[in-house]
Amino acid sequence: MQGGLRAFAKRVVAVPRFPSVQVRRMAGEPGAREKALLAEDPALKEFQSTKGTIQMIKRFGDVLVMAVVAGSVYEIYWRVEARSAARAEEAAKTTV
Repeated sequence: MQGGLRAFAKRVVAVPRFPSVQVRRMAGEPGAREKALLAEDPALKEFQSTKGTIQMIKRFGDVLVMAVVAGSVYEIYWRVEARSAARAEEAAKTTV
């Protein structure tokens, strides 16, 4: 029985999780063409964005989202307080 479980486990492990994604494994050192393709191109250097700028834009976006959420929560709180104050005032008028 254990032999059957081992064979099943090997088959399950052997099946790729995402068959559409192919992983390229190099048998050895990349060739001259591959090295040339992977090398940095100085002509494209001016078009590459810097990592610091991207991080700053992401942080600004996060702060902006937090400000909008905080403003929305405050607006909801303000409306609930105004409504409860109006109800309390109306209840005081009806009892008097």
